[in-house]
Amino acid sequence: MNRIQNTKLRQFRQEDVEAMKRLIYKTIDISYHKVYSEEAIEYFKDYHSEEHILGDAIEGYTIILECDGKIVGTGTLLGTNIRRVFIDPTHQHKGLGKLVMHELEKRALAKGISILDLSASLVSQQFYDSLGYVIQKEDYIPVRNKQKLSYYVMVKKTLSLTTSGKESYVSCVYYGVDKMYSGEAKSAWFEKGATLSDKSARKEFGLTQEEIIEGIKDGKLQYRINNVFGNPYLKLVRCEVEAFVDEKYGSNYLK
Repeated sequence: MNRIQNTKLRQFRQEDVEAMKRLIYKTIDISYHKVYSEEAIEYFKDYHSEEHILGDAIEGYTIILECDGKIVGTGTLLGTNIRRVFIDPTHQHKGLGKLVMHELEKRALAKGISILDLSASLVSQQFYDSLGYVIQKEDYIPVRNKQKLSYYVMVKKTLSLTTSGKESYVSCVYYGVDKMYSGEAKSAWFEKGATLSDKSARKEFGLTQEEIIEGIKDGKLQYRINNVFGNPYLKLVRCEVEAFVDEKYGSNYLK
């Protein structure tokens, strides 16, 4: 699997709506006919109208994935719901869908959202399953001619403990820092005093939460999710925070 080069994620702009709709309709036409009736296909297209695309973009957070200046993917976060994730069929199976999902999950994490939900088509269920989403229930929407549009309601806990007393980290946690670390940063997770919470980083180094998230997005700060009495927080590596502050504000800032 080779990820396409020259890809760029950016926020949706109003002038993207027509190209985005074409992308969605193309994907539906190519990928959905194998498992859905014509009536269900018609419902999907009505649901992904320009009006709905714009409305969700205004109320939520919609991103565009470009490859060499061409729109090849999109996804939307609206409240706790991820929706309208589509990748051009000619660009699928190259990691781009995961790239879009991780960006939406990061946004949710930054907003303090602990549980994400989505409606997965029969076509996309396996993809979401691979990202840690679990089926909550199977449901359907009645469409014309007594046909059904079947789908799965899926959820994912992004800020929780998998087992009592153990740290939990899911796919979205390591986006941007998913490489293996060695040396000081890697061993720091196990050394007393070598880590600190995001709250401590704000207090000790004067960072804002937005700057911390920026460091994570840029791959400069590793982090894990810890939980105290049901309250999740970010655990950071102290030496990385110091290096991040030094790079951002200069060495005199730490004196």
